Amino acid sequence: LAHISTDYVFDGDKGEAYVESDPVCPANAYGAAKALGEQAVLEGASRAMILRTSWVVSAHGKNFVKTMLRLAEQGGLRVVDD
Repeated sequence: LAHISTDYVFDGDKGEAYVESDPVCPANAYGAAKALGEQAVLEGASRAMILRTSWVVSAHGKNFVKTMLRLAEQGGLRVVDD
């Protein structure tokens, strides 16, 4: 089982890159929900892999927030709202 999670399972206070073995400390309710999902996957599947994405927010490079701001400035912002 491959489970997609997020870097929001970490609060960002470590001061360096996180590694797979770091304990989770969610940044917000979304991160807490994802951490619970990770835990359920690991407890329920004999073979599981957690993939944590980090594109959502970043101080450098492209990310979701910068993309949404750019699209809003261009007048072409359309997103799923479910």
